[in-house]
Amino acid sequence: MIGADGATTSAYDAAVAVTAGRGGSYHGEVAAGWEVGDVPNGGYLIGIAVEAVLAELQLPDPLSTTTHFLRPAEPGPVTLAVERVRRGRRHGTATVTMRQHDRDVLRVLATAADLAVADGPSLNLRHPPRLPEITTCPTLEEAGPFIERPISRHLEMRFDPDHLGFLDGRPSGDGVIAGWARFADGRGPDVRCCAVFADAFPPSSTNLELDVERAPTLEMTVHARARPSPGWLRQVVRTEVVTDGYIIEDGELWDATGVLVAQSRQLALAPRRRS
Repeated sequence: MIGADGATTSAYDAAVAVTAGRGGSYHGEVAAGWEVGDVPNGGYLIGIAVEAVLAELQLPDPLSTTTHFLRPAEPGPVTLAVERVRRGRRHGTATVTMRQHDRDVLRVLATAADLAVADGPSLNLRHPPRLPEITTCPTLEEAGPFIERPISRHLEMRFDPDHLGFLDGRPSGDGVIAGWARFADGRGPDVRCCAVFADAFPPSSTNLELDVERAPTLEMTVHARARPSPGWLRQVVRTEVVTDGYIIEDGELWDATGVLVAQSRQLALAPRRRS
């Protein structure tokens, strides 16, 4: 895609672009083709809100975003009302309300920073997931029937075959899905797009022995840890707790050099499978 300045624009950047109005108002467009099933992916919607936050705060990296999903969006125009809560020396915090058809779609509380100048002690006791070679990891479409995922045209996701038993009714029972991910058009990863990757894998709860086929998200938090290096992302999502129909899913994104670049947690519903 070619932008107004003649430069090449990735499909993701075009799909999350916002324009500023007055008094913290922004306008965007939910693009078709970023759905899972017939609903726009929640991480993609967060990406639109993130662009408005970064523009308002004049900071490059979304350090933390907590999003409450109020109702499904659909392709078409949206408005975003950004309220600056605080702009300090190192961090800025703002809230965002996304509206469509005069109804609130989601609300976000976000803190932004500049990770290029972040300074302080570091410690990581976690390790990236051990994955088979990319060439041996199939896409969902190659592995078997699943719900329609138009977003797969934009995100190339390849999965560890050991975690795909849920596709033919043989869930692994460990509540884990892991694999590789990148943009299909060659756009490199950055902190701004962590949410769309964090929300793009199938629910890890499908690999539990529960009567569940989907997991609509109520709330999602994404924490950025570092700016990723170019190349494939390693990704793992896991569900270890389901209580009274509510799922907690934890996720990690690691870059090509083995650096942890983002962590996520979702609260989702576990509706019973329809008979």
